[in-house]
Amino acid sequence: MARYIAPLQSHLHKDWRNGPILKTAQLGHVKIIKIPAVLLMPKTAYLTVENKVRNLAAAHHVSASRDDTSRMAVAITRLAGDTVELDTVEQMLVNLKRKGVLTKSETLSIQADYLREKRDAGKNLNA
Repeated sequence: MARYIAPLQSHLHKDWRNGPILKTAQLGHVKIIKIPAVLLMPKTAYLTVENKVRNLAAAHHVSASRDDTSRMAVAITRLAGDTVELDTVEQMLVNLKRKGVLTKSETLSIQADYLREKRDAGKNLNA
């Protein structure tokens, strides 16, 4: 039979040896939980589309390096008189799609969000 025991109080402490810890007192017992640094970062630091793509790529061991197919596509595009420059995030999206992690529609949707985010960030910097 499970019982729910609500914490009486919680406090975030900075311990110089162990980093941030959360001390929770429950009915006379103190439970100390070490908090990973990534959880203490501001939400905007890890909720950007760029960071989501980088985390997804890291989780699936995908890099931003171009393979032979990508290099050939760039050469053909250049010969056609066009230039397409993918940054590292866009190249990661291409590689995630090729590996089968993302579908075509997911890739295009994420890329649209990423380009919108870049555009909006540029507006904020210029304002």
